[in-house]
Amino acid sequence: MSYKQITINDIAKRIGVSKTTVSRYLNGKFEYMSQDTKKRIEEAIAETGYRPNRLANSLKTDKSDLIGVVMSNIMANQTPQLLGSICSTCTKHGKKIVVVNSEKNPEKEKQLAHNLIDQRVDGLLVISGYNSEFYQELDRDELPVVLADRVPKNVDMDSVAINHKESTYRVVSHLLDEGYQRIAVFSRPHKNPYNTPAIRVAAAEKACRDRFGNDARCVKVVVSNDADNTNSPDFDETMAQLVRFYEESFETPTAIFVAEASIMSSIACSYYRAGIELSHRFTIAGYSNDIIKRFFVPTICTIEQPLERMGELAVERLLKRIEIDKAGEEEPVRESILLSCLINMEQKLD
Repeated sequence: MSYKQITINDIAKRIGVSKTTVSRYLNGKFEYMSQDTKKRIEEAIAETGYRPNRLANSLKTDKSDLIGVVMSNIMANQTPQLLGSICSTCTKHGKKIVVVNSEKNPEKEKQLAHNLIDQRVDGLLVISGYNSEFYQELDRDELPVVLADRVPKNVDMDSVAINHKESTYRVVSHLLDEGYQRIAVFSRPHKNPYNTPAIRVAAAEKACRDRFGNDARCVKVVVSNDADNTNSPDFDETMAQLVRFYEESFETPTAIFVAEASIMSSIACSYYRAGIELSHRFTIAGYSNDIIKRFFVPTICTIEQPLERMGELAVERLLKRIEIDKAGEEEPVRESILLSCLINMEQKLD
């Protein structure tokens, strides 16, 4: 069975009106249109299943109502909350989104961004940390760009981020105040210094340097991407590392700081399997979600991110920038920093 795209011309012929009249109906211009004509057009559209050609319309109006979302890792733990917020906010404002995933490949990301431009997106929302100079050039060429979450230094673009550095520094300092003499930071391997977990690791190291004069007591533990699989050797290695720090904590009070929420599930599973107990000599803290953190008894200190608010604010900022640019107006670049929520900072362990 062949498929024929229904056009405005088909609707016009079907009910005996001009293409202009159908076009005016689709654009909500009913000033000189009778109720009978409106009803006939509405019925014809329903009967034929006609859908407007958005690309053709965008060529006429120079407006596609499409927002391009560039992500470096769509499998990241934070994606459901963040992307869900972006989608709902765009829908609220009558916009549609096209999401691309570069899989942490900067060159692939550039190509995907060009593909979005070819689709005539009205603006780009970038959650990456890569290619800041590339996006800077796009922004200067009048394609509005807003960076979210991962924002490199010295960029002259609108951005919305979370205070990862300050939150991590504060929690690690709190652990040191509680008497823990060593911080073991668990994170995945990262090459990009502007990657969110990399920023957190650097903040943990700084907290130790400021306390002890160096970061020798901040031990970095790289967790494999396959450590979430409880049947894999990588999971066994993560558990072995956790047990080692627990055993050594009887000599050197140790706190585990988890730099990524996606790792906390492996840590929680290892904690239970190994029969580890939290105390004034050994504890676990860091980034987690609301469900995983409940597995620890007593409750651990965690950092919760305002991901939904970040997605909402980033979209609203991009739409505002699109509006400003189309009007030919100027407005200074805005950098918004959202505060994380620190949970159970007052927790005392026996």
